[in-house]
Amino acid sequence: MGQKYKNVDGYEPRAIYDIIDDWKLVKMPQKQKESFVKSIVVDILLSAAILAGLFMFFWPAVVNGPSMEPTFLSGDYVIISRFSALTGRFSHNDFVASRIYENGRYITIIKRLVAIEGDYVEVKNGIVFVNGEEIYQYSYGVIYDIQNRSFLLNKGEFFVTGDNGMQSLDSRIIGPLTQNQIIARVLLRIFPFSKFEIF
Repeated sequence: MGQKYKNVDGYEPRAIYDIIDDWKLVKMPQKQKESFVKSIVVDILLSAAILAGLFMFFWPAVVNGPSMEPTFLSGDYVIISRFSALTGRFSHNDFVASRIYENGRYITIIKRLVAIEGDYVEVKNGIVFVNGEEIYQYSYGVIYDIQNRSFLLNKGEFFVTGDNGMQSLDSRIIGPLTQNQIIARVLLRIFPFSKFEIF
């Protein structure tokens, strides 16, 4: 019963578990390759999702020009959120980034949202009144010719101004903005570090 059998060439047959182990060794590299490819695909998709999330919720921007002084100075770094623009959830005094067409090109401006749909806006000598209340603005000298105007904002219309009202290209000159022109809301200032602030 304990005798080992050999074929005519002297080859001793191996146990069935040895054959199974050999089969595993053959199959394992293919599984590892598939696992590696799957891992790369998952990493790419995860990275894309993270970037999309950052693009929607947190995106860096740099303030350029004096129109928002003293609230923002030129060179301040801020974080903006595009999610608010998609939902249209804005409130009075939000700081927003908007795309406008000026001198044959599109530019992005950061302004204070002073009026929303349903508000009555009057512009008198460059000063803005919202529902009869004057909006406080700094004055460092007039660089724009601002006409007296008035607006009753319709659904999806917004009125923005710069805090440095006399050096700001804003709704006093270009009129109310539509929701698709407002691309983001300013969430916080991250630089200079000494002026870090959440809005």
